[in-house]
Amino acid sequence: RLMWQDEKQNFKGTWDEAQEYCKLVNLARYKDWRPPTRVELLSIADKSRHNPAVNTAFKYIANSIDPWYWSQTKSAFGSSDARVVDFRFGRDGLVDVSSRNFVRCVRQD
Repeated sequence: RLMWQDEKQNFKGTWDEAQEYCKLVNLARYKDWRPPTRVELLSIADKSRHNPAVNTAFKYIANSIDPWYWSQTKSAFGSSDARVVDFRFGRDGLVDVSSRNFVRCVRQD
């Protein structure tokens, strides 16, 4: 079981900054937040919906042309890329770790 961060404020930063941000999250009295894996992020995508293509249980999604969200999953092909999920269309991809994207932290419940 996973508990997801769902706040109005959306953090945006590089992959390294996203990793650090989740370590600092203190939400609902829990401090063990982390970035989700690619599989965990895809589990909340809803491809039957569009803009946002995310499960309706979530109230907040980044208001952006490209709402890509970081996972903790780095590319198997090189350390300069990491997996992201786009909640506009519910698809995943690879981007350079220096790009700035959103992050939705998660924890084991």
